[in-house]
Parts: sequence; C-alpha cells; structure tokens
Amino acid sequence: SFAATLTTQSCRHDLEPEERMSKGITSNSLRSGACPLTLKIEHRVSAFAVGSTHINLSNSGLTDEDIPELVNALIHSRNLSVLLLPGNGIANGGAGAITQLLRSRTLPLSEVDLGRNEIGNVGATAIADSLVDNCTLTSLALDSNPIRLSGLKALLSTMERNRFCSVTLPVFSAENGSEHEQGEGRPRHDALRGR
Repeated sequence: SFAATLTTQSCRHDLEPEERMSKGITSNSLRSGACPLTLKIEHRVSAFAVGSTHINLSNSGLTDEDIPELVNALIHSRNLSVLLLPGNGIANGGAGAITQLLRSRTLPLSEVDLGRNEIGNVGATAIADSLVDNCTLTSLALDSNPIRLSGLKALLSTMERNRFCSVTLPVFSAENGSEHEQGEGRPRHDALRGR
C-alpha cells in the first residue's frame, strides 16, 4: 500500500488565519498539533491500495513538496489509469516530478488532471517534453494554470507529434497575454488533440 509514503505528522501548510479557516483548520486543531489538512492528505493517499486504477486527490492542499513522495508511491503501479490532482498548489517543481509518471513505460496512465494549480511555463514545457513518446495518456487537463505563450507553444508542438493525447489548456489571448473566461458560468477551455 501507499501508507508509508505521506505519513509525516508535521504540518507543511504555513497559512494565514483566513486561509486556515477557509480550509477548515481551527485553532483547536493547531494547538493539538494535528493539522486537519495534512491528516486529510495522508488519509486519502494511505486509503489506496497498490491495485488502484483511479486516484482522486482534488482540492487536497498538495504542494510541490508533496508531489515527489506521491510520485514515488505511484511509479510502480501497474493498474493506475486515472490521476486527478486539480485545485491544489502544484507549481513547476511538482509538474517536473509528475513527468516521471508520464515518462513511465509501465504505468498505464490514460487521464491526468492538473487543472486549477500553479503550473507555469517551466512546468508546462517539462510536461510537454514528457509526452513526446507517451502512448497511453489520452487526456491531460491543464486548465486554469498560469501557463503563458512559451509553455503553450511547447505543448502545442508536442501535440503535433503525439496524436494520442487530448490536452485541455487555458484559453489564451494574444492581445493581453493572459487567460480569459468564455462561456456560461465556468471558464471554457480549448481541448486540443494532435492532428
């Protein structure tokens, strides 16, 4: 099982009082030394067995510091096909670690969701490089990340060579160089498939 990987009891979440309250961390839990956010992450990862095919760690407060441990726990899985990590604090360092999973020849990942994180151009370029020879991934979500022109160019270049994977990217406006919202209610993002 993955229980041995993310078992630290020390809180890595250096949060302001408003942030603590928004994530459900009370002053009582801080006095007890048990950060509910850290315990939530540990519980969710340790609950998975090696044979899991679907892992959902959406909105779990994961940061770049957590991702190498998660990658080490998952890299030898023979069954994992879906990895959902949206809504965390994953930035370029975490994206770089995730590329180990995308480069794996034995991990049958078909879907990875990294939407609503903090991945920028460096992370997007690392992900693009890892997808060149990947023939198992069919869906990659990178929507609502601060990826700009150079990161988008790297991803689009890879999509021309890798025709298996569909990538959901932030909508990019060349006039203002930023992501913008379209559609009804929720931001719409362009899904691209290599052609």
